[in-house]
Amino acid sequence: MVEKYLEEVRNGDDLKNYVIDYYIENYKDSTMEKMILAMEDLMKYGCISGIIPNLIYYEDTTNFYDKYKNNINKMVSNIGIPMEEIFGDKFDKEDPLVLDITNKNLLAWFGFEETASQIYEQIIEKVNSNQYDYSY
Repeated sequence: MVEKYLEEVRNGDDLKNYVIDYYIENYKDSTMEKMILAMEDLMKYGCISGIIPNLIYYEDTTNFYDKYKNNINKMVSNIGIPMEEIFGDKFDKEDPLVLDITNKNLLAWFGFEETASQIYEQIIEKVNSNQYDYSY
């Protein structure tokens, strides 16, 4: 059931597909409600909490950023404000080109969280407009 709903919001974006695949893999045998609650926990606590096992270690987050940096950079540029304003003192201003692991880690988490949030919003919109035979 979860897979059906997630496949409906897939759009060909590599990063979005990764996040969708993550939720399909991890919630395929779960209820829609459990997946939605997991997404809400991610939005509340963030990747920093360790809620996404694929993005805990620097090796994983830097690889993730390197693979999806174009998607993530596009997201950041669409916000239209400098990274220092988005991330505050967590962003290392001495690494504006995002070459070091600290900023790669931060942006990897941002990319996953923002993408999951967008997917969540699409699913909730469909639920609220009764496009899904599911109530939440």
